[in-house]
Amino acid sequence: MDEARQIWERYLTSFDYDLQALFEDLKRQETQSDTTFASYPARSVFPTKLI
Repeated sequence: MDEARQIWERYLTSFDYDLQALFEDLKRQETQSDTTFASYPARSVFPTKLI
């Protein structure tokens, strides 16, 4: 587990903790990947029926 945290920390520091840059890099990697990613509609916050 410590190794995973260290890798994540190095990844974050490579973007100087800029979350927008991190997000853009992850989206870029996603589009360049041959992997198919699932996308689901947002779940409703409110219950659909009353009890």
